[in-house]
Formats: sequence, C-alpha cells, structure tokens
Amino acid sequence: MLISENGSKPKFKDAPEGVHLAICYGLVDLGTQTSVIKGETTSARKIRIFWELHGEDSEGKPLTLDDGRPLSVSERYTLSLNEKANLRQMLTSWRGSDFTKQELKGFDLRSIIGKPCMVTVTHNIVGDRTWVNVKAVTGVPSAMKKLGLPTKANPDMYFSFGYFDGEEFEALPKGLQEVIMKAPEWEERQKINSVTSLDDVEDQIPF
Repeated sequence: MLISENGSKPKFKDAPEGVHLAICYGLVDLGTQTSVIKGETTSARKIRIFWELHGEDSEGKPLTLDDGRPLSVSERYTLSLNEKANLRQMLTSWRGSDFTKQELKGFDLRSIIGKPCMVTVTHNIVGDRTWVNVKAVTGVPSAMKKLGLPTKANPDMYFSFGYFDGEEFEALPKGLQEVIMKAPEWEERQKINSVTSLDDVEDQIPF
C-alpha cells in the first residue's frame, strides 16, 4: 500500500497483468456469503486464496512493494470440489491432474500453502476502479524449477471455521475480519464460545 508524505489517501499497488511465478501463502475460510447476481440472491460457503508474486514485470521492474515485500493477488472461490466448481478446475490445472476418488472424499486444502505455481493476472476496469483477478493457475514448468524457486516471503495466513483459532483470526487483515463476521458461522461460533465460557466459570465454583 502506497502513501505519500503529505498524508494523501493511500492506494494499493496493483499487480500487473500477465503470467507470474507465485507461491501460495494464504487460505481463509469466509464462511457462508450472500451475493446478488443478475437480481438473484444466492448463498454459498466461500474461501479466499492468496499468492505472492516473484520475478519482474514486462518492463523488467521487480514485482515488489517499496519496502521489498512481494506484490500479492487473491481470488475468492466457492468451497466445493464439484466437477464444475471453479475451485476444483483451478486446483486441477495447478496440479496437472484431476482428483482421485479417495481425494474427493476429503482433500486437505491447507496443503496448497507454500506451494509454487504460475498465476495469470488480468485487470477489469470499472470506472476509476481496477479489479485485479486471478484468471488461471497452472504448475511451474520443469525448466523453471531446475533454475531454482524463490523462498516464500510472507508468513502463512490461515483461518477456518472447521478448526477455529482465535489467534489466527486476529492475525487477519481488518477487511477480511469484517467479511468473516458477517457469515452465519461467525454467530454460531460466538454462541459456542459463550457456552464454553459459562462452563469454565461453573467448573471453578467450589460447590
């Protein structure tokens, strides 16, 4: 995020369009989110996946922020391994093979964190706003792997309602926290925490 000395409104540095070497560093469970598409309201369990970019842009400039940290991109997916689901198609393209029947029974999505790939970044300009999208994810070519891959710069970012960890939630950016707190799973989790707290208090009563 860029900010000037005179305190003008900060702006984010967009990742450039093109195919870039990347490493996945984040996987966040957003819970059930409601969307309105063509006038129709739908609800589905969503996740957001984050990648940091490595290398240079088309002008030979490093894909980094002013402080040296790599630029990053992210994309939201419906949490589904259905044959037509975008998440499954993306992961299949990344892996270079489809899922086995055994994997479809229970795939540990967290295993993608730390894995390298190639991401295709596109821009969608609406008015004065530029939306950065991850159009495709593929495996890293063997020739590039032989040259050596970079080390992941960002710490792992992970959050899941399936295994709720308050510290992992607090470590998320504020914007992501606000999205998550709108999900019904968040309200359900707060009720569970409240009951647990009451049980803890009762256990401390000596009689």
